[in-house]
Amino acid sequence: MRYVVDVRYRGTHYSGWQVQENATTVQGELDRCISLLLKRPVRSYGAGRTDAGVHALHMPAHFDHDEALHPAFFKSLNAILPSDISIVQVFEAIDDSFHARFSATSRSYRYHMIFEKDPFWFERSWWCKEKVDFEAMQKGAAIIKEYDSFESFCKTNANNKTFFCDIRESYWQWEGDSWTYHVTADRFLRGMVRTIVGTLFEMGKGNLDEAGLRKIIEGRDRKLAGTSVYGGGLFLTEVGYPEGMLRKLAPESIVPPNPSN
Repeated sequence: MRYVVDVRYRGTHYSGWQVQENATTVQGELDRCISLLLKRPVRSYGAGRTDAGVHALHMPAHFDHDEALHPAFFKSLNAILPSDISIVQVFEAIDDSFHARFSATSRSYRYHMIFEKDPFWFERSWWCKEKVDFEAMQKGAAIIKEYDSFESFCKTNANNKTFFCDIRESYWQWEGDSWTYHVTADRFLRGMVRTIVGTLFEMGKGNLDEAGLRKIIEGRDRKLAGTSVYGGGLFLTEVGYPEGMLRKLAPESIVPPNPSN
């Protein structure tokens, strides 16, 4: 049987999602805890990868197991995972051809910038200390949607077979305490979102105009784009799949009944 856990984590103290030698990673901790519960070695497969310091509200990961999961699996796994990793939901794949990465049809990220020191946003946002033109950054975000090849925003030597991405949303929005960049696409390249933000930031500072942004994208050269910004401001917020691929197993609702009913 193929099961899917929806993982939420604060990435501050991890060397990213993917298992690495001599490094503590989110996937490594997840696999260790699932293996402990199921009393056998387990390898999970995530919907993608996040870099060191990057967070996730939803990172689906699948694993295979020959038996039905115990009803207490959800609570037991959350009980032994580190305090900065949790399981939001558990699913069973309807078809064992489901793959957390390759079956996904969309991924969404957001990036938070704050402009005053705030301990509650520490390690979860980029504290920007410069004045920026948000109208220019918003225009740049809209231009991103006009293109489909993003070699200029990809880490060098990333071994990508293609640099094509279908960008479906790209915009900035003020959200109470932070100016937040939202972006959704079918797929992303390594380091892509943080490099986009860094490049749009150059527009905000007046160092880059709309024509210059187009030249960077069309130049297909990472050296042309801006700096990759601080990882702690980035969150993977959602991964989409075709309807009917997953069946929810847990958790059951624990919301108490309304006493007025």
